[in-house]
Amino acid sequence: MIRLCLIVLAWPLVVVALVSGYQWYRTAFPEPPEARFSGTTVDYPRARRVGREALEQFEQLAPAEQEAVLVTLARTVVSPQRWLRNLRRANYGVLCVGEIHEPDTRAFLAEFFFSRYPTDRLLLEVRPPELRRIHQQVAKGREYTPLLDADIGAVIRQARSANPDVRIHGIEETREQYRARQSAEGSRDRSLARNFWRHFRPGENHVVLYGALHCADEPGWLYGHLRAQAGERQAVSMRNIQVLGEYQFEPLAAFLYFLDHIGIAPGHFVIEDTARLHPLLGDWFGLLNQHVLSRYDALVVFHESPPESGGTIAVEQRNEAGSATAATRSAVHRVRQAVP
Repeated sequence: MIRLCLIVLAWPLVVVALVSGYQWYRTAFPEPPEARFSGTTVDYPRARRVGREALEQFEQLAPAEQEAVLVTLARTVVSPQRWLRNLRRANYGVLCVGEIHEPDTRAFLAEFFFSRYPTDRLLLEVRPPELRRIHQQVAKGREYTPLLDADIGAVIRQARSANPDVRIHGIEETREQYRARQSAEGSRDRSLARNFWRHFRPGENHVVLYGALHCADEPGWLYGHLRAQAGERQAVSMRNIQVLGEYQFEPLAAFLYFLDHIGIAPGHFVIEDTARLHPLLGDWFGLLNQHVLSRYDALVVFHESPPESGGTIAVEQRNEAGSATAATRSAVHRVRQAVP
């Protein structure tokens, strides 16, 4: 009887031990999240409508006005390779790279940015104690090291391959900073800015990798604080960048629809200087302009290919009646010949 009672009483302890062991395993050996796409082509009906309307307005322009729009596109839409060459030549002191925390974004950044842009100081959205854990996992060779539900390990490895002496810092608001601002004025992004300046070194380049809004050039956000607090010379050496996959933001899909149909389908590309785009593009793509183009100096767009799909926005729509006219295709060709 005593033995039976002990067995009965032990079962809850066994269950607790098993659950605790499973939770420890999931924490110690995290698995990558499942693919975001189910295998079907991503379709944005509203984006198609906005893109068609923009295409119709473009077709109604006089040839000289069409060419003016195309020239700004030809001069500002460049390959990531050309953009990176220009970045290295410009040698900016601070780049604030705004991302959506998704595996595709991190994989693109690791492969196409951090492997090719030597970074002196990389500042991440993580507190120092958590960063130490991440460094330990990377040192152990973990294939997947999560930060905000996406792999940061490849980013760190590629940053080190481009510059073995890169310094990596966590500038997320600490618990002490959070508690301190509960009883006083302040904000999370003010704390981030203070933490950034603590690691800032003149003459070195700094790459801040944070959630996209923190890098928006607006008051109250991290990048806005950095610009406001920097000296005139430092502010000139700062740039903010948003990185988006072609499926991550519906207003971007409308713009890509437009580019596809006028014959500019560049795959991965960068709008190197959003301020140089023709004003009509801002009018035609108002939401994209409001949320992205007016807030960031540059927009990086990477091409995503869902499994078993054509890898374009609503691929079945590409041959519809709204495709570019022969005159538009001729204008695109002429501009490509004229603009290097």
